[in-house]
Amino acid sequence: MDKLWLYLALAGLVLTVAALVGACLKRTGREQRLAQEIERFLRDGTSLSYSVCDDRFARLHNDVCDLMSQCAAERDNRRRMLQESGDFIADVSHQLKTPLAGLRLWCELTDDSNGRENAAKELELVERMEHLVQGLLRLAKARDEGVPFRFAPCSLSALVSGCLDELRPLFPQKQVALAGDATLSCDSSWLGEAVSNVLKNACEHTAPDGVVTVQIAQETNTVTVAVRDNGGGVSESELPRLFHRFVTSGNAAPNSTGIGLAISRAIVERHHGSITAENTADGLLVTLCFPLIDGIEKLSYENVS
Repeated sequence: MDKLWLYLALAGLVLTVAALVGACLKRTGREQRLAQEIERFLRDGTSLSYSVCDDRFARLHNDVCDLMSQCAAERDNRRRMLQESGDFIADVSHQLKTPLAGLRLWCELTDDSNGRENAAKELELVERMEHLVQGLLRLAKARDEGVPFRFAPCSLSALVSGCLDELRPLFPQKQVALAGDATLSCDSSWLGEAVSNVLKNACEHTAPDGVVTVQIAQETNTVTVAVRDNGGGVSESELPRLFHRFVTSGNAAPNSTGIGLAISRAIVERHHGSITAENTADGLLVTLCFPLIDGIEKLSYENVS
């Protein structure tokens, strides 16, 4: 009789353990599915359906759904604001093109040779305004997700070398050194413009015989392009806003519009990367960092500053 009760107790214990294991496995499966759904939302924005169960995990599940809905709404709102801002900039820039063309023609027809003073200075100002309008249009395009970027594997060393070849006639005395290489899936035309703007900024902020170095490095999950100069850097108060539009440093070139680095930032972020600046002992170090992404050409672009 004692043995019978012992067997029954063991059987009950086995059933209890089996039930607990089953519950744990079931919960683990639900947790794994929830984690997969969160990853899917972060990857392509697909929201999660609400749970109709009545337990603690279901409440957690539905809280995650609420958070996803809020994130999606905020994302859509930022995209709308970005689109409206880009449309406004494009509209104003296009409207300015015609009167600027008229002003240029007037200045050219009534130059100093016709006895009109300050014509050359007026023409210079018109050219600066035209450059500003072109920069604003370019910035609007770089930030517009409707403008497609064509991604393809590209040698960053070759890309930077091409940028340097274009800049050398403007800065013939600069000493520029390039080291390293890496392959990145990018839109070479747009990324080349971003790199050119950074290099041009470095050249403008150094002495005529200044030194600019470019270091390309590849790690496990990232690729970096570091541009360093010996121009003395910028004030610490200017660093946080260096890549915002219409912001120029204290030692900027006289004709600087404060658009170039903002364009670079927009292009880098369209490539899912980041761009940062920091002062070093000799000058400014600007680092472009890109993730190595396999099989994904487009992620959410979320910057409205």
